[in-house]
Amino acid sequence: DVDKANYEVKAGSTIITLKASYLDTLKVGEHTITVIYNDGSADGTFNVTEKTNALTTGNHNNLWLWVALLFVSGAGVFEITLYDRKRRIASKK
Repeated sequence: DVDKANYEVKAGSTIITLKASYLDTLKVGEHTITVIYNDGSADGTFNVTEKTNALTTGNHNNLWLWVALLFVSGAGVFEITLYDRKRRIASKK
């Protein structure tokens, strides 16, 4: 049995959120939770993993690719500017 202080339940559907303080007391690995209703029960599983200090944002974009694209784009703008300047100077002569 899990004490009511260790989870939150949202009305309207079965959404149970276990609190971090409770999850910290569980061992790493797979756990089973059983929800008991008036007309039966339902089982579910969840995994507890080791805590890491790294912040995971889900953003797996390659930063170096974007930096390289920035420099290539900047070089392109620079070349276009030089070409335009040379063309204007040549047309004045």
